[in-house]
Amino acid sequence: MPNLDYGKLLEDLTNQMIVSKGVSQLWGSRGDTLRAGIILQLDAIGVERTQENNEEDTLITDMESRERKNHHCHVTQISNTEKKLNEMKINMAQLEWYKKTCSTGMGYYDCFKGKADRRNIHIVKYKIGLTKYWEVVKEAETKPQKQGSPLPMRQLNAGTNYRRMVEPLDIAEHYKKNNTDYRTTGRAKHYELLEKWLEEQERAGGNESNSGTRDKAVTLTWDSCFCAEVENALIWTKSLKNGEAVGEPEEEPCIEKLNKFEEYVMGLIDGLAVSPEIFLKESTFMQWWKVYETIPGRNRSSRLANFMENKCYQNYI
Repeated sequence: MPNLDYGKLLEDLTNQMIVSKGVSQLWGSRGDTLRAGIILQLDAIGVERTQENNEEDTLITDMESRERKNHHCHVTQISNTEKKLNEMKINMAQLEWYKKTCSTGMGYYDCFKGKADRRNIHIVKYKIGLTKYWEVVKEAETKPQKQGSPLPMRQLNAGTNYRRMVEPLDIAEHYKKNNTDYRTTGRAKHYELLEKWLEEQERAGGNESNSGTRDKAVTLTWDSCFCAEVENALIWTKSLKNGEAVGEPEEEPCIEKLNKFEEYVMGLIDGLAVSPEIFLKESTFMQWWKVYETIPGRNRSSRLANFMENKCYQNYI
């Protein structure tokens, strides 16, 4: 539908009414299309007005004032929303630039997690700004639910990019402080909601950007918790190597958890859904592999073992 100039449309309607009903019907409009429109609406519902001494009709004046105030509030709200959105775009662009500068050696996640870097001070600022902006999506959970995501598709896609870009940084901060499982002890609610809504939207068949077969590896790993899974695998592997027990006796044995982790990684690789930077020499994933390949009880004929030992990752793009 083409954009309509509603001011012009109302002006044309007013002119038509003047011709058909006479100028006296629009006394006091003073060429103001908003005021003229209010007068026409009142006429249409049969509200009688007086013209004594050319005094302004109080009802019309009050309605005009209210409409102008509502319009101003609406314009201000749109302006503030656009301003915040532009700020978020700038913050995301800064993180993307930082990610590119970390494309050698260890990669985005490990650069942030590693030794102190003055660049990280600025990255934390951008990360905090983005998180404050996106935490408000929690409010959407209280709204009446429909099939798929309660967020508009454009906002959901932007939120998904944010989650995949920023959550790895939260994971890095989490594992710098402790060895507890991030998903169960450290993950913020708004990440869970954004992931849940994306999955629901995909089931509803309404997210074309995540559908189809890729012919090139993604730059942002599809599972924003991938780094947490790698960190857990590294903890289990080091404990096995040192002959230590991990967790409660009734828990699943570490070697079985690691077998499942291998399958999980290969699933992402098969779908080109993991960033190639996980195979950088100093990445946490490659650190995990160096320890894991020395474990006597591991499955040496697994698909991931063949992929890593034959250095197939060198051709993964």
